[in-house]
Amino acid sequence: MNELLDYALRLGLLCGLSGGLLGWVHSKTAPIKEARQLEEREEAKREVFPLPVGGRFEQRSADGLKYARALDSEGDLVGCVFTAKGSGYGGALEIMVGMDLDGTLRGAQVMSQKETPGSGAKIEEMAPNWFSDGNVEDLSLARYGGAVDAISGATITSEAAVRAVRETGMKVRELLEKEGES
Repeated sequence: MNELLDYALRLGLLCGLSGGLLGWVHSKTAPIKEARQLEEREEAKREVFPLPVGGRFEQRSADGLKYARALDSEGDLVGCVFTAKGSGYGGALEIMVGMDLDGTLRGAQVMSQKETPGSGAKIEEMAPNWFSDGNVEDLSLARYGGAVDAISGATITSEAAVRAVRETGMKVRELLEKEGES
């Protein structure tokens, strides 16, 4: 019995030290990870909506949506960047999209996805092509009369991405129109 107690105490001490060490490492690396993610998002914004010289992004939040207004060097609104979130076959999808004021999509980048490697994960390759040069209102899959060809074997992922970008883009466009009226 003493031997069993000895093993339990040693195991408890080892687990406590391991947990403490993991917690300490996490506390030291979390701010670095956060800063890197913020940097990646800022870089992605500039990729999906290239700003004119002297332009800047201005963060906004309304109706539960967060988006960045793209302003030219004079401070005039020229477009926006938003993040569309959907639920694909493997889980959450997050796609950053650039859009002109008239609803023309400028570009996109998948920020996170948990889709099946080899099929649904191809969304990372396809999104930049799907979500550029078309209008957000007309965005739909070819099977429904649209211009976007679904990823073979990943229809759920394709539908989720297109729906998320279309719905979020339309909401952000409405918000921008309301801002222009006031």
